[in-house]
Amino acid sequence: MAAEMETEHGPSLDTIDTIDTIIIGGGLIGLSIALELHNRGAQVLVLERDLAFRQASGCAAGMLAVVDVHNPPPLHPLSRYSETLFPAFLNRISVLSGQDMPFQTDTTVHYLEEGGTERLREWSVDPQQLGDLIVDAVRATSIVLRENSELVDLIDEADGNYAVLRSGERIRAKSFVFATGAWAVPEPLRSRENLIAADAVTPLKGQMLRVALPPSLTGLTEVHRRGACYAVPRTQGPYAGTVILGTTVESTGFDDTVDAEGLTTIRSRIAELVPAFADEAASPMLECWAGIRPMTADGLPILATSSRPDVFFAMGHGRNGIQLAPATAMILADLVEHSQPAVDISDFSHERFSRIETLQEVHA
Repeated sequence: MAAEMETEHGPSLDTIDTIDTIIIGGGLIGLSIALELHNRGAQVLVLERDLAFRQASGCAAGMLAVVDVHNPPPLHPLSRYSETLFPAFLNRISVLSGQDMPFQTDTTVHYLEEGGTERLREWSVDPQQLGDLIVDAVRATSIVLRENSELVDLIDEADGNYAVLRSGERIRAKSFVFATGAWAVPEPLRSRENLIAADAVTPLKGQMLRVALPPSLTGLTEVHRRGACYAVPRTQGPYAGTVILGTTVESTGFDDTVDAEGLTTIRSRIAELVPAFADEAASPMLECWAGIRPMTADGLPILATSSRPDVFFAMGHGRNGIQLAPATAMILADLVEHSQPAVDISDFSHERFSRIETLQEVHA
């Protein structure tokens, strides 16, 4: 297969005197950080090894599960902080893109393990719609977005620090943010400077499908969820009248294929909660896909300054990337500016994985 051609959107780098920050990763996390840094006056370049919003971000269901009981307790303050930022976050995207970016739902029916349900005040968004609009928003600014551009190393020269692309091109910048999801820091950089443990973030596959809304559920405006089993309706926008059903949890590396067994399992589990989805004739499958979640061993993201003061991490968001995007953008912009974030991020240090590796070596 022929290699994808590099594409660049925004001002030409040839016309820019200084790149303040290079963000590696063009998913929701990377693009959100780019918009926040741009809002603070920085000149930003985003490098994406594939196409923007192609990976985990666009494959999500879009639930903002702030009070999910399965989330680790240290995540709760960060989730609540991000929730407070979400309306302004979506408004900025709407203004820049020129299109409305709405919430899809505002209530979740949560099925308790011991039986019964509880109703949660909880928003959801459509990640596919969000992806289209945030890319448009980025392209409406002076942010430079380079797709099919893979970073392979960072090098230090007498006149500054440079990102090295697979093409051989070198681009100088003051700081670098890794928002690479489940994809690691490049091996030359990791092994030479030991910035982060090799297995700090690992891939975990989740299959999903979109189905037509069953006639018996016309007007469905609530999410139904139990653990990793959920039905998330699209109430407006390009996919109105459909429902996202998910998901599987599979340790299969970077394999993003879908299979009949996984899709059947998803539908049967959600049918236990909402029987109407058992009828495939009434709610036929419209499309299916699999996403690669960037998971950490403790279920917490990595939001930190590395051992190099010019290199930062924003990765490992697991199932919470959509939910945590606004908070991550604010926190990483604060770190890049050497400011104190509004919430405690000590639990999200990358060093916790290095400590685990050291303990394993001692007891080996």
